[in-house]
Amino acid sequence: MRALPSAPVSSAVRAAPAPATGFQGLIDGRLVNLGWDQAAPGAVNHYEIHDDFWYPATSPDTKDRFYSLNSVRAPGHTGSFRWPYLPSENTWYVIVAVAADCTKLTLEQSPRIPSPVPAAD
Repeated sequence: MRALPSAPVSSAVRAAPAPATGFQGLIDGRLVNLGWDQAAPGAVNHYEIHDDFWYPATSPDTKDRFYSLNSVRAPGHTGSFRWPYLPSENTWYVIVAVAADCTKLTLEQSPRIPSPVPAAD
């Protein structure tokens, strides 16, 4: 005996929030000030900010890689953050927008910047 087919069920794939724009950094003394353009209210629950080294793809068969050394969480309603760790000239920073349901892009898909330059006196 065969069962009757069930009614089609639709499922929605949750989309990650749009990446932060205008991501930039500036070294102020011995700390790094990071800034970005705020997302629309309610679009981002929080931001994950990571630092470490960026490894670009070396051939068409490889992918860009970023390994996170330090990670800090910043509120979704903010557009700036003072990085709590000392900067290094080879450190890159990545900002990941995270939705309330924890949907997010990968580190490689998110905006990144190289080590910021010192602020002008």
